[in-house]
Amino acid sequence: MLPSEVAVDSRVREGHAGHEILREAKEWNANLIVVGTNGLGFFNRALPYSTPLFVLRHSSRTTMVVP
Repeated sequence: MLPSEVAVDSRVREGHAGHEILREAKEWNANLIVVGTNGLGFFNRALPYSTPLFVLRHSSRTTMVVP
């Protein structure tokens, strides 16, 4: 059963997106990180400077990448 109210928190961070995602996850003690891709295909998502790939490679937390 889902709660009738959901808390939402919005933050704006500056810096390398992957580093900031990992820093925020650590501060929250998150169990799961979910990152999205831009849907440009496998090869563009697999580029070494891709934020989702960076998070997957450097996170010690469960990470889900969705298109």
